[in-house]
Amino acid sequence: MTNYVEYYENPKHQYQIDEVNRIMDNLMNGTYTENGVLRWTSSNNVPPEDILELADHICLGFDMAATQEARKQDVSNALAAYIEAQNNRTPEQIAEEEAEMRAAFGPGETVVNVFTGKKVTL
Repeated sequence: MTNYVEYYENPKHQYQIDEVNRIMDNLMNGTYTENGVLRWTSSNNVPPEDILELADHICLGFDMAATQEARKQDVSNALAAYIEAQNNRTPEQIAEEEAEMRAAFGPGETVVNVFTGKKVTL
C-alpha cells in the first residue's frame, strides 16, 4: 500500500509530488459522496484504502467507517456475482477456459480457482 499521506506531507521525489497531485485531482474532480460513502464517479467503486487515507487526511468530507463498510459489501456482491457466473457457464465456455489454462500451465497440471475453490486437472 502506498503512503500517499506521507507523499503529501513530505515528498522526497518528484514522482511522489506528481502522483499525489494526480490523485488529488481525481479526488477533487472524480468522486462523489452519497450517504457518507466516497466513490469514484467513473466506476462507482470505493477508492482503495491508501487513497481513502489521503482523502480523510485532507478532510474531503465523507464517513470513513461507512465507506469501508460499503467496500466490504461491494466486494461481497462482486464475489457472489462471480461465483454465480462461474456456476452458470456453458459447456463451451468451460472447454474454452480449460484450453486456455492448458496452454498456460501445461497438460496434467491442477489449477485451483482461488475464489470458488474448484480444482481442475488439465
